[in-house]
Amino acid sequence: EMSTYLRDKIMDSLGTIFSQTQKCRAWLSDVGALIWACQPRDLKQAFMWTTPLGLIVRQPYRAASETHMFTPVGYTKISGSMLEPASAKQLSALAPNLIHSLDATHLAMTALEMTNQNKSMMAVHDSYWTHACDLPSLSRILREQFVDLYTHYDPLSEIRSQWEEQFYTDLRRHGVRLPEPPERGSLDLKEVLKSDYFFS
Repeated sequence: EMSTYLRDKIMDSLGTIFSQTQKCRAWLSDVGALIWACQPRDLKQAFMWTTPLGLIVRQPYRAASETHMFTPVGYTKISGSMLEPASAKQLSALAPNLIHSLDATHLAMTALEMTNQNKSMMAVHDSYWTHACDLPSLSRILREQFVDLYTHYDPLSEIRSQWEEQFYTDLRRHGVRLPEPPERGSLDLKEVLKSDYFFS
């Protein structure tokens, strides 16, 4: 009972503490639903985008099919995948997958710059590590790459542009123009360069 109370309080506070993040998530959700509604029912396409490094991200979520069969050892369930994208999963995964793809871009940019400076680096998801003697370099480089990425790349404007192209025919048929993304917040990205707790 107490954990449910705390969960609800935390979830309620997120919109206040991270208001810009919530606006971005809501925009992605609204735009995704708009695009989904414009596509013909039998020709739905999975959402795709290209990261700043050229990696094509395609959400693989498809509606699952199940068949129950009787075999000599009893009933068994055979699962497969149909061609139709799974609508709920396609839409709910947009924000997290976009963030994951941008985190992966930041990781790759950091690794490339470490390599350019002849420094070793390993990583798993958002855990980066290197030799102790190279930690100051890694700390500086990952901050520089983050600032570089988001100074020159506006994720929501870019994904809007890509989706307008990917879903052009469907949007045009319905006379729909995707709404502008929320304005960027007031964070001075250069402050990241001085932040002790940006990345640990």
